[in-house]
This record gives sequence, structure tokens and C-alpha cells, in this order.
Amino acid sequence: MPSLEIVNVAINSLTGTIPTTLGNLANVQLLHLGDNLFTGTIPSEQGQISSLAYLNLELNSFTESTNGSICDFLDGLPLYGLYIDCDELECPCCSGCCGNDFCRQNRI
Repeated sequence: MPSLEIVNVAINSLTGTIPTTLGNLANVQLLHLGDNLFTGTIPSEQGQISSLAYLNLELNSFTESTNGSICDFLDGLPLYGLYIDCDELECPCCSGCCGNDFCRQNRI
């Protein structure tokens, strides 16, 4: 799927870790993985998606990003929207932060 531009699998109760192979989707502009049951680390391969403009990882249970902070490996991407749960991960470059209780109650 080399021409895929939008990946939206939000609100699907997906489990496990984010596959590192998502970094191979060179044309993806929107990657919405929010409100699932992902765990573990955020793979640094997400930084290989050179066209990535919007990344939403909120409402999951990540522990940390791999190979430094998420801001380090996403630096240089044309991101205009980056959303995670700041109560779980530090993200000074994020556009918005979500606390799990607030987001689940308000479904954002």
C-alpha cells in the first residue's frame, strides 16, 4: 500500500505494540491510532514517515518512546498535529495533551 495517505484505526480496541512496519508507509499524512489498547513503546520508525502531518496516539497505554523522546525522532517532519497522553509520556513538542479520564469521558 505505498500510496496510502490516511490510516485511521481509532476506537477499535486494538492491542499489543505498534508495528514498526508502519514506518514504511512513506505517503501517510494522517496516522490516527488513538483510543485503542496499545502498550509498550512508540517505535522510532514513525519518524521515517516523511509526509506525516498528523499523529494521534492518545488513549493508549504507552510507557515511553524508543531511542529518545518522541519529539527527537519526529523532529523535521511536517507535523501540524501531534497528540498523546501527557500523563504517561513527556511531550514538549505536542500540539495537545490528553488525560485518559477526561478524554474517555468526553470521547476526544
